[in-house]
Amino acid sequence: MKLRTFSDILEIRSGRNQKDVLNPNGKYPILGSAGKVMGYSDKFICEENTTIIGRKGTINNPMLIREKFWNVDTAFGLHALNELDKKYLFYFCQSFDFTKLDKGSGRPSLVKSDLLKIKMYCPEIDEQKQIVKILDTVFETIEKAKTNLEKNLKNTKELFDSKLNEIFSQKGEGWEEKTLGEVCIYEKTKNIKKLPYIGLEDIVSNKGVFIGSYENHEVKSTTFYFTSDHLLYGRLRPYLNKVFMPDFEGHCSTEIFPIRVKNIVVREFLFYWFISSNVVQRINATCTGARMPRANMNEVLKFKLFIPNITIQKSIIIEIIKLDKQTKQLEQKYQQKLNNLEELKKSLLQKAFSGELTK
Repeated sequence: MKLRTFSDILEIRSGRNQKDVLNPNGKYPILGSAGKVMGYSDKFICEENTTIIGRKGTINNPMLIREKFWNVDTAFGLHALNELDKKYLFYFCQSFDFTKLDKGSGRPSLVKSDLLKIKMYCPEIDEQKQIVKILDTVFETIEKAKTNLEKNLKNTKELFDSKLNEIFSQKGEGWEEKTLGEVCIYEKTKNIKKLPYIGLEDIVSNKGVFIGSYENHEVKSTTFYFTSDHLLYGRLRPYLNKVFMPDFEGHCSTEIFPIRVKNIVVREFLFYWFISSNVVQRINATCTGARMPRANMNEVLKFKLFIPNITIQKSIIIEIIKLDKQTKQLEQKYQQKLNNLEELKKSLLQKAFSGELTK
C-alpha cells in the first residue's frame, strides 16, 4: 500500500462567491461549508461524488455530494483523480481529524496548502473499491441499527411525557378544579441580603437542574428574591419553560418568575405539571414580543388544573419519579449503544486506512 499526498491524487477546487451565478431556476445547488443549500445556479464547480469540506466554519464534517454543485468561498471541493476512488476519498476524510490543521484564531479555518500535504495510504484502485464495498455494507447495517435505537430513544422520552399528560388531564374522585393562581402566589419581592444568584442560563430546561454557582452576590435592582418554598419559572425565549425547585434562598433574574406554592399543593406536583408538554404548549401560546418572546404569566395564572388531596399528590409524585428513573435508565442504555456504534465506525475507518480491513 502506497503512502501518497493529496497533491498527487486529487485537486482541491476552491469555492467562489455565488452572487453572479444565482438563479432561482438553476439546475445545480450552491453549497456552503456545512452542505447547506444557499441557492441554485446554471453553473457548477464540482462534479458528482465530490467530497466537500469547510474552508471556514464547519471544517470537520466532510460530505459526499452525489450531484454537480457550486461551492461558495467558505468550502473546498476535493476532486479525486484517476488513481483515487471518489468514495474511498470520502471515507478517508471521515477518518481524518481536520481540526489538527485549524489555522483560525476565532472561527475554524483551513488552508489549501496544508490540505495538499495530507498523506494517506492509497492501494491500487481495485483494492480501494473492495474497501469501499466492505465499508458500505457494514455502515448500512450500522445505520439501520442506529435508526432503530434512535426510534427507541424517542419512544422512551415520549412515554414519560405521555404519562405526565395523562396524569394532569384526569380528574379523579374528590379532585378539585383550581386555577394556577389559586394554588400558588407569584411573588416579585426584593431582599437586601447577599445571596446566590440564578439566571436563566443556570437552569437546565425541563430538568429541574441548577448548573450555576452557589457563590453569594450583591443584590441587584433587576432581581427577585426566592426561598425553598418557591418554584422558579423562566418565561423568556430561548429559555422558556425552564423550571427549577430551589432548596436554598437567593436572588433570580426578573425574567424568572418566583412562584410560591400554597399548602394545598405539593411543590413537586406543580413542578411536573409545569413541564408536561400540554402545559408547555399552552404557555407557549401566550407568548408576546417579536425579538424575545415572553410568556404572559397573567394569562398562565388563569390556567386550570385538577388538584387531588395531599396524600394522592405525594403518591403521584412517587409514581412519576419512579417512571422518570426507569426512562432515564433506558435512555442511557440506548444512548450508550448509539455511542458504541459511532466508535465502531471510527474503528473500521482506522482499519481501512491502515491496511487492516482487507487483511
